[in-house]
Amino acid sequence: MSGRQEKSEKTARFGRVLTLALLGTLWMAAACGSGSSSSAATAASAIPGGTSAGTGGSAGNTIAGPAPNVAALTVNTGPNFLFTSVTVCAPGTSSCATIPNVLVDTGSYGLRILASPQGATGTAITSLGLTQVRASNNLPLLECVTFLDHSYIWGPIERADVMIADETAGNLPIQIIGDPQFLDDVPSDCGDGNPAHNENSFQTLGTNGILGIGLFIEDCGTVCAPPNPPPGPYYACSAGGAGTCEGLLNGNQNNATSVPVGNQVSNPVAFFVHDNNGTIIQLPAIPSGGETSVAGSLVFGIGTQSNNGLGNATVLSVVTTKAGAGSSNPGSFTTQFGGQAYPDSFIDSGSNAFYFLDSATLAPILGGNALPPCPQSGAFSNDSSISSFYCGTLSSSATNVGSNGASTVVHIGVANAETLFMSNNEAFDTVAGPNSGSFDWGMPFFFGRNVYTAIEGVTPPSGVPAGPFVAY
Repeated sequence: MSGRQEKSEKTARFGRVLTLALLGTLWMAAACGSGSSSSAATAASAIPGGTSAGTGGSAGNTIAGPAPNVAALTVNTGPNFLFTSVTVCAPGTSSCATIPNVLVDTGSYGLRILASPQGATGTAITSLGLTQVRASNNLPLLECVTFLDHSYIWGPIERADVMIADETAGNLPIQIIGDPQFLDDVPSDCGDGNPAHNENSFQTLGTNGILGIGLFIEDCGTVCAPPNPPPGPYYACSAGGAGTCEGLLNGNQNNATSVPVGNQVSNPVAFFVHDNNGTIIQLPAIPSGGETSVAGSLVFGIGTQSNNGLGNATVLSVVTTKAGAGSSNPGSFTTQFGGQAYPDSFIDSGSNAFYFLDSATLAPILGGNALPPCPQSGAFSNDSSISSFYCGTLSSSATNVGSNGASTVVHIGVANAETLFMSNNEAFDTVAGPNSGSFDWGMPFFFGRNVYTAIEGVTPPSGVPAGPFVAY
């Protein structure tokens, strides 16, 4: 039995704060993987990284060149949105669509794509002929993913072949966001129940989808599976208009349902034939003032090919099971800072900033009001989301400690977010904001490092520790 609290944040520069991972609640789940990794050694060129002045790494990380297990990454909007392209096909067919600008999120699990993605090529998503996943009562299976501001995404679960680079996960359950035939069926306990907060377009979500490649396999696991009572995210509903689908808060029409793990939205990497035990995100270091765009590589597999070895990376094992109230969340490790330990810390490419503690907690550590939140007026007077960032500066360090006892010291560099956002840049390694009680090592952490995410429940190759762990 394992579990995780899926949490991460994104902020559109002139938009509101959202999270780009599933539900801010704890889901206890088993991560059931399959297959062992094998290799057909593939050579890849390596490009040295630059120098980073922020939370990212130092010079010397490498970026894999083109190879069958390498997908291109870009950071060019957001700010700090990490994108790749994904191809989905009707299972076993050539009826496919290639979807750009899919957000890469190590803090969630499974592929979720818009029914009408922007800039996709090939067959329209709704015309692909994907296989509808059905609940035990034979009604279509749908899922509600709620963000921290109570907005949400809603849509059916369908099976597809998922291809990224030259890797394929066959017949995988994915979520289709904003499928037109189910738009009016949103249950009242999904998000805040306001249809205006349904993030079902590129304009509202800020991405064509979410590629969850985190530490676990299913997005919910055994806690959502029979014979357990339904915890809320999955529903069995027919397409029939408003009020036809209701959840746990409506005793008259309860369409919430338990779902076998094999039908849950799942991490596609774990179902690749090869290179399926984890991923490496490789991005160059950048100047503290940021860059307009950054290119990097998403490498599949850890120790399965010549281009994805652990090298001298430090492995930090993470918590796999929440032992009870007050214990650490699965997927987390401990960050030590200012003489205190913060055990619910995590690394997450779906967070567009480095989120840690809050101004009140930092004041006695740093002295005075060293890292105030940005004001809700000024250069961004019409953008209340700027207050979710810090508008001070900091140069310090923290120590990350895994459950295996391994530790590393990490530099913390923070710049004034309002000043950063006044530039034309979109990639920043010094942007930060508050996250009370823990350290969310978001996108700034990834610049200048090779960051490994090893999946629980997948057999690794010889010489590589079993997941879940993070390494860098």
